[in-house]
Amino acid sequence: MNAATGGGPPEQAAWLTLVLGALAPAESTDLDIYPADFAPIERANAGTVFRRRTAITPPAGSLVHLGIAPLTRRELNRSPVGGFLVFIISMKASKR
Repeated sequence: MNAATGGGPPEQAAWLTLVLGALAPAESTDLDIYPADFAPIERANAGTVFRRRTAITPPAGSLVHLGIAPLTRRELNRSPVGGFLVFIISMKASKR
């Protein structure tokens, strides 16, 4: 099977291409999704870092996307891409 991608880090580019159904350049932060209580990231848990970066307090037990700024810049934050990436990463996180 051929999984041509739009460039960028291989794993992120492969997932982004599959989700969008078209080639799109990926960034290393596209898969930076963690449980809010995951630590340490920048000497805090992921929920604290997300609040610092976005001024949004995540609900307890939620997943947070620490790479939301690059997705927003590429206008992918409001598409189904974000939800699908959260699903993929939550599956990966449950295997940690």
